[in-house]
Amino acid sequence: MSISIMGVITALLGIWGQLAGVRFLVYSLVISSLFVATSAISLAGKPILVAFLLLAFLLLYLIRTPGFLHRVWYLIQNNQAIKWFTAYCVFAVIVSVVAPTVFAGQVKILTFSAEGVFVGDLNFNTGHIAQIIYALAALTIFLTVSFIIQTNKSFQSVFASAILWMGVINIFFAVSDLLNFYIGFPDIISVFRNAEYAMLDQSFGSVRRVAGIFPETSAFSSFTAAVGCFAFFLYRAGFRSQLSRNVAAASLLLVVLATSTSGYVGLAMFALLVALSEMRQLRRGYLSKVVFFAAISGLSVALLMFILFYEQIMLVLDAAVFNKLGSDSGMERFSWNSLAWGDFLETYGFGVGLGGNRASSLLIVLLSNVGWIGFTLYCMAFFHVMKGSFIAQDSEQAVIGSAAKKGVLVALLPAMAAATAPFQGTFFYILLALANIRTKDK
Repeated sequence: MSISIMGVITALLGIWGQLAGVRFLVYSLVISSLFVATSAISLAGKPILVAFLLLAFLLLYLIRTPGFLHRVWYLIQNNQAIKWFTAYCVFAVIVSVVAPTVFAGQVKILTFSAEGVFVGDLNFNTGHIAQIIYALAALTIFLTVSFIIQTNKSFQSVFASAILWMGVINIFFAVSDLLNFYIGFPDIISVFRNAEYAMLDQSFGSVRRVAGIFPETSAFSSFTAAVGCFAFFLYRAGFRSQLSRNVAAASLLLVVLATSTSGYVGLAMFALLVALSEMRQLRRGYLSKVVFFAAISGLSVALLMFILFYEQIMLVLDAAVFNKLGSDSGMERFSWNSLAWGDFLETYGFGVGLGGNRASSLLIVLLSNVGWIGFTLYCMAFFHVMKGSFIAQDSEQAVIGSAAKKGVLVALLPAMAAATAPFQGTFFYILLALANIRTKDK
């Protein structure tokens, strides 16, 4: 076991949080969700992310709350979204233990190692262990955020504010990444990329595709699109309008500059959500000022960039978007999905367990990992999140819940096209918990 300098800093923040209180720990957890390529501790060569370490410190604080376990159990029993998501995680863990035993040697799976990618027989391996841990972490995040909100509804605005400030930090790292490439600005990012994930070259000739502190542009783009969407709908509702406006504008612009297919899929969902939210105004024959000026500004910036950097833009779009399916990477990912679908069929729809194989679509990942039962449980949890299980006590909570629902959708659509594992990141499950709210029944 080894601990990095970021692990030391995280531990100090967690210890200080025991004195500073839950608000400090909430901000720390939300901001730490940005550091997806930053390892705090390495166990047997496997990284433990800073968000997981801070989650442990947040739990350490919360378990001192009177009746903590009883109230968590009450949530699981009475909150439909939490009940279904808990059922999904429990079933996923069971499948991950049972499937490699039942179907050992009968199913071919795609596995990754230091030597590369190869096809082998299904057996219980480190991939199962890692994804079981991630599934339990996802459940813990969902339960923890839900518990905090249920205990004190005002903390929903604390989470929303923390996400906005996390967006500011994300923008800072993205701009630093660009400045480092173009003008030799000091590299302040590499220290955060210590989780030993594959760091792909994000440059095409003289053009830099934005990645920030993420391992690749695709991860950055889908993450930032969700943040930008969340901030935009908060701005429309007047929640911390100046901060949310700036975060939304900068985040969405960076997604455009990143030239990532995943990011553009997220932007397409964002545009659809904006259009749907404007349907009532459009029926009356007018468009809201926010949407009008956002659309004009976005189109103006896009047109100006296209005119000034036509050759560079076409080079990147040709390599990263237009010819992606026909590229070696696109064909490779198609073969992953084909083999994963075969795993689903060969296990009679039962699945090979979390982390049992690799695919390039959340839909295929879920079906091949946890089968049709696990997929159904996941869908039921998602349905109840979108419906909302908590009842908002005021308009601000309803606004945050609505913005979180839209952010979840923007994060989920790119995952359907590119996710390689069931775990979608700490930020996704925080958003999921914030989205699990509805307005009072009239």
